[in-house]
Amino acid sequence: MRITTIERYLKYHVQEFERVIQEKFSACSVASKRRICSTTTILDVQGLVLGAMTKIDSNYYPETLHRMFIVNAGPGFKKMLWPAAQKFLDAQTIAKIQVLEPRSLP
Repeated sequence: MRITTIERYLKYHVQEFERVIQEKFSACSVASKRRICSTTTILDVQGLVLGAMTKIDSNYYPETLHRMFIVNAGPGFKKMLWPAAQKFLDAQTIAKIQVLEPRSLP
């Protein structure tokens, strides 16, 4: 975030998601000989605005999330920020997200 703004990062995120939908899902489907239409995401939340990205993804790309692993969440994340973020997500999406404890990363 030292070299860009949140708005530019979110624009980049949307552009990349569109590329995934238009190019990568079909290429992966051909390569695996089965339909690929979802992603597994590892989200490093250290210094990142999670809420804005999550809202964009759930509004414009519903049901493309297979699993998400959240890493580098500070001690207050699971107690304060994660419960607040869950208010914007449906139960199906919440079930796909796992906040990993720092000791579980290795």
